[in-house]
Amino acid sequence: MGKQVVVKSETEATAEDMRDVDCVVAMGGDHTFLRASGLIWDSRIPLLGINTNRDVYTGVLAPHYIDAEEQERHAAMILESMNDDHAVGYDKRTRILYERVKVHEEDEEQKVLCLNEAFCAERDVSSASRYCVLKDGKDLGVFKSSGLIVSTGTGSTGWLYAARQLTVQQLMEVQAMIGSLSVDEKTNDELAK
Repeated sequence: MGKQVVVKSETEATAEDMRDVDCVVAMGGDHTFLRASGLIWDSRIPLLGINTNRDVYTGVLAPHYIDAEEQERHAAMILESMNDDHAVGYDKRTRILYERVKVHEEDEEQKVLCLNEAFCAERDVSSASRYCVLKDGKDLGVFKSSGLIVSTGTGSTGWLYAARQLTVQQLMEVQAMIGSLSVDEKTNDELAK
């Protein structure tokens, strides 16, 4: 197609690789898409997600799919559709910029972009976290809890789903409380999903 392409693995790719490019293509699953999004500092650069294994990756952020047996044909179809302004739709998504993040105590402070969400907590998850929240320079106070979730619209769906999810065991306990023990485990598995 007359385009210069640079291929990097997820672990090799850097923010420098994402500068002055026409498009970034993340091939893998949603994790690969999220990782690439955090490396693209220029919000005008589009990011295309391609799911390379539907049996393993959910592909919410990478809805396009390339089948291994049909990879040349599928890749050509996806890339050719990118040249057609009417065939491709774009979603604009909000990202979070953390300006003072230390992953570990010995780390230097760094700037991090997040498309999904960030969970800030103590390294020892059994310890309560104490943190101060500043919003637009205004001190909102000191808080103590399990941690702090900061989420965009992209990330909030997953957290809400996880928070509302019932396990098969929980369903069985509720049914026992209300006296309905006739529901089988297969039905409860479907209800939990």
